[in-house]
Amino acid sequence: MAEDVEDTEEEGPKSSSPVKMIVMMGVGAVVLVFLSMGLTFFLIKSSGMLNPAGGHAAPGAEAGKQKPATYIPLEPAFVVNIKDANGRMRFLQVRMDVMTREEKGADIVKQHISAIRNAVVLLLSTQTVEGLSANEGKERLRAATLEEVQKILEAETGKKIVEGAFFNSIVMQ
Repeated sequence: MAEDVEDTEEEGPKSSSPVKMIVMMGVGAVVLVFLSMGLTFFLIKSSGMLNPAGGHAAPGAEAGKQKPATYIPLEPAFVVNIKDANGRMRFLQVRMDVMTREEKGADIVKQHISAIRNAVVLLLSTQTVEGLSANEGKERLRAATLEEVQKILEAETGKKIVEGAFFNSIVMQ
């Protein structure tokens, strides 16, 4: 009997069950994920990457409120010929809008629509099927289109009237 008492004392307390260990590891993993997400969000926010225009406040935001956006469709749709990898001619059709926050921005865009359409047609006709197949190519084209429109309007008015260019549809055939 004395031996039985000694045997139980040497074993000590029973170890945790495997289910309890798995639950504790799962809770620990979830806590680590939330901590890393919180730290990542804090670092991105403090670096200014969440603000538009690379961390700078948008024009008009200093006054506390931003003017409402106006979207102007560039109608009719643009249709140009582009080349594919085999040198064959293909069609590209693009429908797009430009965005302004200027009070008379839509009128100014409509006043200079011929110059804007000319620049966009010339830009679209330099594209290739392969260049527009990936989203990165479409995004580069969108940024280049915005830059072209801004150049024209800045030359005519002295201000960058348009803040954004947006594709409604892109069809290659």
